[in-house]
Amino acid sequence: SEDQWRGRFLAPAMAQGAYTGNEYSGQVGRYGAARSSTTLSQSYAIMWQAPPALTYLGLTVRITVVVDNTTTCEGFFREIPVRSLVVCGDGLKDDLEACDDDNLLNSDGCNATCGIELGWTCAEFLPGTKTSKCTRAKVVFQPTSLLVSVEEGRQVTYSMSLSTFLAPGRFVYIEVQDDLLSTAGRSLSVVGASNFTFDDTTNPWNVSQTVTISSSNNDMIDGARDAMLSHRVSSDDPNFAEFYRGVVPNMMVRVTDNDVPGLRVTKRSLTVHEDGASDSYSISLGTQPVPGSSVAVTITSPSSNQFRTVPNRVLFTPLNWNVPQVVSVYAVDNFIVDGTVSTVLDHNVSAVIAGLDDAYNTFDATDCCQLTVEVGDNDAPGLTVTPRDLSLTEGQNGTYIIQTRTQPLHTVYVNFTSSTPSLRVTAADGTAGVAITRLGYRTSHVVTVHALNNDMVNTVWELPLGGSMTHTLSSADTDYAALNATSAAPWAVQVTIKDDDFAGLRRPETITVTEGTPTEIEMSLPTLPKSKVTLYLSLNDTSYLKVEGDTTLNRQGEGASERLSVEWEASQWQQVRRVRVLRAENDLTDSGQRTTSLQYAMESLDASYSGVAVKDSVVIVVDDDKAGVTVTPSTGFTLTEGGATSQVTVTLDSMPQLFEGNQSRDVVVRLVHDVQVAVTPAEITFVRANYSAVGVFTIRAVDDTTIEESQHLSLLRFQIVTGDTEYQKVVVPDKIVTIVDNDKERLTVGMGKWGGVMSLTVPYGAVILSVPPGALSNDTKLVLRESLKPLPAGTAGTETSLGQLRVRRVGGSYEFKPHGTTFAT
Repeated sequence: SEDQWRGRFLAPAMAQGAYTGNEYSGQVGRYGAARSSTTLSQSYAIMWQAPPALTYLGLTVRITVVVDNTTTCEGFFREIPVRSLVVCGDGLKDDLEACDDDNLLNSDGCNATCGIELGWTCAEFLPGTKTSKCTRAKVVFQPTSLLVSVEEGRQVTYSMSLSTFLAPGRFVYIEVQDDLLSTAGRSLSVVGASNFTFDDTTNPWNVSQTVTISSSNNDMIDGARDAMLSHRVSSDDPNFAEFYRGVVPNMMVRVTDNDVPGLRVTKRSLTVHEDGASDSYSISLGTQPVPGSSVAVTITSPSSNQFRTVPNRVLFTPLNWNVPQVVSVYAVDNFIVDGTVSTVLDHNVSAVIAGLDDAYNTFDATDCCQLTVEVGDNDAPGLTVTPRDLSLTEGQNGTYIIQTRTQPLHTVYVNFTSSTPSLRVTAADGTAGVAITRLGYRTSHVVTVHALNNDMVNTVWELPLGGSMTHTLSSADTDYAALNATSAAPWAVQVTIKDDDFAGLRRPETITVTEGTPTEIEMSLPTLPKSKVTLYLSLNDTSYLKVEGDTTLNRQGEGASERLSVEWEASQWQQVRRVRVLRAENDLTDSGQRTTSLQYAMESLDASYSGVAVKDSVVIVVDDDKAGVTVTPSTGFTLTEGGATSQVTVTLDSMPQLFEGNQSRDVVVRLVHDVQVAVTPAEITFVRANYSAVGVFTIRAVDDTTIEESQHLSLLRFQIVTGDTEYQKVVVPDKIVTIVDNDKERLTVGMGKWGGVMSLTVPYGAVILSVPPGALSNDTKLVLRESLKPLPAGTAGTETSLGQLRVRRVGGSYEFKPHGTTFAT
């Protein structure tokens, strides 16, 4: 037990501390005994060893001696106070101490009683001392900073070992776990083993084991980022198990970015030419823009007037950053004699959204991606004249354009000359030349050519039918001045002139003649004849038309053989000859209009005018007569029964027509009426001889005894009966006659039963009963019976004079029996 102590007797000759001799032991507070046969005269050494738990206490040792002399058992005891030679915390580990780390602190491996704490080992001494060195049982990482760095696309290692030994037969198991929560962690992977074991046999605690980490390459400028690799530690060694209870050591892996902004170009030099030869290259980004960002590459040049690019701006996104984009380069045809020009093409790179991709915002692509561009020249001094051929009609203008092919050093003056007086050539300002300045060399200078009009039918021998425009240059620019001596001069423009003159007659194509009104027509020659021109006129139908004129109109013959003519001397060709076409007034309805023609024939010693065909003029004869009937009065009128009559007069607007065999068609006007009026005569007949006579109808109102409205209407309708087709189309409006009734004077009495009105006639003897519509059905039969009742005294039979109207007051009752039912009122 812990409190067991032990001791030995030592003979004097024996070395102290040999621990040999008779051994005795006992518990604290109790005796332990040992026997010695040594005589009393001998000295004895007594060694004792306290239990570990009592090592550091102040103790008292009681030694009791009993002498067995076979006679008496004398005895005595001695108490010897002793202190321990083993002091805890003095830095001197005694064999009786588990450890001594030179302090009496806990939680440092060796506790206040020099016992080894759980989770520690204290098997070593500090160098040159007997002081215990205690080691925490844990996994040791190298580097101890728990931080390693790895570049994208590369690998990094760190090692693990144990800080101290394992208990026999025990192990430590370590599992490396990936960081899947961070972007950087997802780019890392463990290469090879990710599980490691330390034991006391094949995998010693102090032999390091290596962990290899690989980082993937992402082609994105994303800077340094950190990932945390965790380690799951388990062990059956109490010391290690105690330390890693709930503790997971981490190794931070810092992934460094190996990406830098960049631009890739497929060419470093380009060659283009002003004659149209182009070149191209491709560009792409060296790294991927950050998500959500776009990078724009703008193509510029200090010599932008020498060439152009298509496109001049390229946009890259995280999806197409490494897809080559083709840029085409074209020379600008600048019309300047500048020889072969060598210049550069630059790329300005920037992030589309400021602040989102700063790496590309600060990237300068000059060193990596500036291209040289060689621009070939196709320009040489020269004059451009377009078109070089013109075709004009007499009196017409034509134009052509003058330009210099290149920019002159000094103003170039171009003078132009016509080869024939038939052509007049002028610049825009009316002069015979243009000035092309250095700055205005691209201006198109318009030259106008006018073909003169001679009003004559030309032949080749009479006048040139064309010509040319030639040009000469003058300038202080010697290159342009020298062009006059080249084969290109004089830059002639050939002009063909088309004669617009023709032999013929100007006259109206259509002549409209209204009956009774002459129509004057004008005739003239379109061009100058070489001798006198005679024009013969004839009507196709002379039965109803004739031609009249002034003193210039000649007449030959009579009737159908009559020939009419007018003449022009050559000097009179611009004078106008006038004649009149006349249709006599006949008051006949000639069915609207007729059509005939005026014919022409020309004679002259001028071959151009002799026998020239002239198209007839169409003559349209318009009839001014129209079939119609005029009725007076034009509106309705009023008649009184038994009163005066009224008259209605009718006349024809035009004479009836003649038909086959000169047979005329009479026109009969009938007046159709009702019983309200009487008309005499019943009809009126018009013939050609009296078509303008006035026919009279007499109208009177029939005096009947029918009680009617005080004013009621009668309708008069006109009928036209004739074989004349034009008068058959005539419609005469109806006339309304208002008839004033002379049969009654209305006296109105209210009827309370139906809200009706009763009217008494004068002279007396009849009663009219008017009831509202619907008050009685259509088959109601009324029986009216009058029973007179005497009036009150002084009223019956009294007559009152109201002007010329005499009124007699009466009284009585009236009884109505519709359907046999009596209604008295």
